[in-house]
Amino acid sequence: MKHSCPIRLCLSLLAVWWACVAVHAEDYVLDFSTKAFSGTYASTWTWTEQGIEWELDGAYNGTTASALYSFIRFGGHGNSNGISYIKSNRPLSIAVKGMVMNVKSVDEEVKQFKLCIAEDSLFKNTVEAVTQEAVAGEVSFLPQRDTVWMPDLYYKLEVHWNNPKEGNKVAQVFSLTFKEGIPPPVYVVTAVANDASLGTVSVEEKTITAVRGECVTYADPAWTVTEGEAEVAQQGDVFTVSPKSDCTLQINFAPAEAYTVTLEAGGGTLAGETELVQADCASAVSLPEAVPPCAGWTFAGWAEASSEATEIMPKLIPAGDYLPVGNVTLYAVYQHAQGGEGEQTLRMMMGATAGWEVLGADMSKSEDNPYYILKEGAAIYSPAFDLATITGVSAVVRTYYGHGTLLITDEAGNEWGTVEAWENKLFTEDGVKTQDLSGVGRLMFVSATTTATRGVGVAVITVYYRDVPLTYATYPDCHAGSGVDIQSLEHNVDWYAVGNAVYVETAGGCPFAVYDLTGNEVCSGVTQEGINRITLSAGCFLLRVGEKVQKIVITE
Repeated sequence: MKHSCPIRLCLSLLAVWWACVAVHAEDYVLDFSTKAFSGTYASTWTWTEQGIEWELDGAYNGTTASALYSFIRFGGHGNSNGISYIKSNRPLSIAVKGMVMNVKSVDEEVKQFKLCIAEDSLFKNTVEAVTQEAVAGEVSFLPQRDTVWMPDLYYKLEVHWNNPKEGNKVAQVFSLTFKEGIPPPVYVVTAVANDASLGTVSVEEKTITAVRGECVTYADPAWTVTEGEAEVAQQGDVFTVSPKSDCTLQINFAPAEAYTVTLEAGGGTLAGETELVQADCASAVSLPEAVPPCAGWTFAGWAEASSEATEIMPKLIPAGDYLPVGNVTLYAVYQHAQGGEGEQTLRMMMGATAGWEVLGADMSKSEDNPYYILKEGAAIYSPAFDLATITGVSAVVRTYYGHGTLLITDEAGNEWGTVEAWENKLFTEDGVKTQDLSGVGRLMFVSATTTATRGVGVAVITVYYRDVPLTYATYPDCHAGSGVDIQSLEHNVDWYAVGNAVYVETAGGCPFAVYDLTGNEVCSGVTQEGINRITLSAGCFLLRVGEKVQKIVITE
C-alpha cells in the first residue's frame, strides 16, 4: 500500500504525457518560439515543417530580449501593399476544425488578421476567408460554413496594416496551431425515376436534375426516399438532397392532366361555352371575345382576377390561343371611353402600362435612377390612341453629354417632336405636334444617338389626351352615374318591375337572360308575345333582351 501513491502518480504523469503526445500528433503546429530562421522583410523565404513548405513574405525572424524564444515579425520595410503573409505550398492532409494564432504583440496600425483557405496553392479557388481583429493573445479562426475545413486544402495567413509605406507595422507571432477535426461523412446519393417513359434523372453529388417528357408533371409526392435517410428540397426540376446516410431517391413522374379554363363574362355574354377544356396539356384553348353588358362599353380582354372599375389597365390576356398552366378562371374586362382629360403613362422598369412595347432596350444598372437604355434605332410603341385627341407628350430622358435624342413619330414616320437632355440633367419637355395626325394609331419613340457606344436613357413617357380616358371594369356598372348612357329596351320591348317581379312586354318571341353582377346567369329563355313575368330576389341584376341590356334593382 505504501507504493500505491508513487505508482498512481507515475500512471497519471504517463497519461498526461500520452495526451500531450496525442494532441501534438493530431494537430499541425508551426512553432516559431524555439527556432531561428533566416530572412528579412524585403525577401520571400520558405520554411519546411512536417513535409510542408511554407512561404513567408514581408516577415523576418526575431527573438526576445533573453534570446530564449523566437517569433515571426510580420510587416515592415519592403512591403508597399500593406499585407504580409505566410502560406502553404502544399496542402494539409488533415481536416481542420479551427486555427489558433498565438500573438505576442501587435502595433496599433496593424489592421486585421485574415485566414484564407483554398483548393490550390495560388489561392484562386477559395473555399473560405475568415477575418479577425488584430489583437495580442490567442486569436482563433473557425469554419463559417461547415464544421471543418476538409483535408488537402491550402492555407494562407495574411497580416494587414494601414499606411504601408511608412515604417514598420509589426505583428509578432509565436505559433500557428491547426486543430484537427473529424470530416463529415460523405454519403452517396442515387436517383431513379418511377417511370423511365415519362422522364429521366441525373445526379451530381447532392443535386438531382429531372428532365420531364411532354405533358408530364410530378406526382404527389414528387419524390420518395426508397433507401436510407435524407431531407429533400425541390425547386422546379431540381432536387437538392441533404443526406443523413447513403440514400436512393425516386423521382415520381405522372402524366399531366388537361386543364379547364372557366370564363366569367361579368354580365356580358359569350357565343360559346363558359368552360374550355384542353385537348391535352400541350394544346391551347381559344378564348372568345365577350359581348359587353352595357351600352358604350367594349371588350378589352381577359384577366386572371376580378377587379373594381379602375382607370389603370389590368394585365390583359387577348382573345385567341391561350395555354393554361393550371385550372383557371378568367374574367372579362370591358372598357368605356369617357369625356375629359386623361393620360397614359409608361414607367420604365417599374411595371409598364399594358399595351406599351419596349424593343431593343437594356436595363439600367442603377437602382436609384431606373432607365431603359435604348441603343441607336431602338423603339418604344405606345398603345393605340385617337391621334387627333392627343394634346401633349412628355418624357424623362437622360443622354450622354447631349449625344442623343428621343424622336417622337407615328407608325407611318410622321414626326411629332423631340425630347433631349444633358448628362445628369433630368427634366420634362412636352413634345410639339408638327403634323396634323388623325385616325387611330400608335406613337413611336425612337432613339437617335451620335455615338455607337451610348444610348438614350428613358425613365417615364406620358401621353396626354382629351375625350378618350378609359375606365376598365370586369363588372361594369350600367347606371347613369357611371357615365354610361342607359338606353331603354327597343325593338318593341318594354319592361317594368312590381315588387320582386319583373314584367317584360314584347310584340313577339325574343331571347332574354338575367345575370347578377358577378356574371352568373339567374335565368334565361324566350319571351312570348305579351307580358312575361320574371320573379327575382332582392338585388341588382342585368336584364338582356336580344342585344339590349338594362340594369334592374329589386328591393324587398
